[in-house]
Amino acid sequence: EPTVLIAGFAAAVRDIGDMAENESRVRKLRDYIAERLLKIDGAVMNSPENSSAYVLNVSLPGFKSETLLHYLDSRGICVSSGSACSKGKQSHVLTSLNFDKKRADSALRISFSKYNTTDEADLLINGVNDAVKTLIRVK
Repeated sequence: EPTVLIAGFAAAVRDIGDMAENESRVRKLRDYIAERLLKIDGAVMNSPENSSAYVLNVSLPGFKSETLLHYLDSRGICVSSGSACSKGKQSHVLTSLNFDKKRADSALRISFSKYNTTDEADLLINGVNDAVKTLIRVK
């Protein structure tokens, strides 16, 4: 038997804690970020209100996702432009929702865990605000 894998899985299960409590805390943090990001000129929420608490998808039309990712990464903020299984491709989810190309090409996917903090949320919000003020919009 893969004893090391079993032990790792057991440690992960012990660390889960109260899943309902985790989701409630993460949803509050997600909503906090969503509310503030929507105050940025041009920002559009792609995630429906009843979506997972652990993922938020927002677009900033006029700014390429990759440019935003690099800008935020230079500040130690890690987000993505899509799921790991579609790295480098336009999101099939956003495309199937009939979002226009500018909206889909400017999407940021923000993932959360029970370990994220409000301080980290504020770093993200400030980073996106600074990016919008600093980067040149594409047409």
